[in-house]
Amino acid sequence: VVTNDATVSLAGQPDDDSSTSTSYINAVAVGSSLSKSGPNSVLLNSAGTDNLTYTINICPQADRALYPAYSVSDTLPVGVSIVVPVPYGGVYTPGTPSTEIPPVPPATEPTLVPGTGGTITWEIDENNLPPRDPATGCVAITFQAHFVNAFASGDLSNVIGAQKINSVSVVGHPEGGGNVGVGPANTTLTLTGPVTRFSPTKNT
Repeated sequence: VVTNDATVSLAGQPDDDSSTSTSYINAVAVGSSLSKSGPNSVLLNSAGTDNLTYTINICPQADRALYPAYSVSDTLPVGVSIVVPVPYGGVYTPGTPSTEIPPVPPATEPTLVPGTGGTITWEIDENNLPPRDPATGCVAITFQAHFVNAFASGDLSNVIGAQKINSVSVVGHPEGGGNVGVGPANTTLTLTGPVTRFSPTKNT
């Protein structure tokens, strides 16, 4: 609320105090939504996959504004390799590798013990602001990753048919202080194998 008082002074006349004028400044409410996009499936060849692009979108809710700052935490799938450096000052912390327990007869196959996914964290504010879509108002964080085949010294979980799930969450920091959780948002990727096609032929 802003108030304003004015006083009129004329030579030889008593001052005339005006009435008070009151103005209201209506702030736009703050609210965010979170999403993450990436491929649903990718070809795992003998060496591994190509680089994959993931995008985290922090968007204002309808008729609302974004918070002035965010802490972003992306929990990565087991066995992923991140392309570094991570943009926008992202801090990458590797996870732990998967291991195997030798089979106990009569079992003949080892048991996979999945490792843990690493994390990437970002601190987003006016001094470190990723591109913002002028049409939607969304802030986008994009990075790349790939998976090395288990048979090419990659993580033991990186085999055809494996599903790779990761989750991103965000904490918004209002101007007056405090923390507001947003998310999480998840993506699921399936590692697929090459497709073999046969064409019938006939010799006469």
